[in-house]
Amino acid sequence: MLFCLGSDECFMVYSGFDERDLCTKLFVFCLFLFGYLGNNRMEKGGEGMTEGTKSYLIGCHQFLTHPFFVLIAWRLEYKSWPKWWELICIFLHDIGICKRQYLSNNEAKTDHWKAGAYWSLVIVEYLSRNPHSMKSLWAWKLAAGHCPRESTEPESKLFRPDKRARVIAPLWVMWIEWRAEMRKIGGATPPEWRKIVKEKLATGKTFHAHELHIKTRR
Repeated sequence: MLFCLGSDECFMVYSGFDERDLCTKLFVFCLFLFGYLGNNRMEKGGEGMTEGTKSYLIGCHQFLTHPFFVLIAWRLEYKSWPKWWELICIFLHDIGICKRQYLSNNEAKTDHWKAGAYWSLVIVEYLSRNPHSMKSLWAWKLAAGHCPRESTEPESKLFRPDKRARVIAPLWVMWIEWRAEMRKIGGATPPEWRKIVKEKLATGKTFHAHELHIKTRR
């Protein structure tokens, strides 16, 4: 079945993951994810959520919609689906945004990659059932490499799909996220942000999305 995502890009949906125990792996991962979110749902002495946690729940880092569009962008970039351990990284790479005032504090997003890289390593090592498996190290590098300037790791395969996700996401989804997060803070509108990211991707060079946000913040 052919799906169009509100942009000029389409993809063919394929369900043939060949890992027998993929469902078990994803179940364990989901238990961890919801436990993590439940533990971090209220912060600052119960006064409310930080901007980062709000973003992870209902904003541009939303823990289901953002990884979904990253997954589709991965397919568009590489003409193949990610392996199961790469899928774990896709779903976890931004979990470190929680507890951070990342919109109003220019430095608060620094090192957010560490939590995603760490938990990707831990979960992939556990699910691979092999303490000597290289997959866990690869998972660390894949998650950390989505922020090469911050992590100093080489740009990984996750970098471009992570950014391209903002190009292929439907504008109506991006407007919902924008109203939840950006309306009071200020920043590029979804059409403006899509254009900025698309132009940066076209250069083929590494760039820092948060620096772009700071420059476009009104």
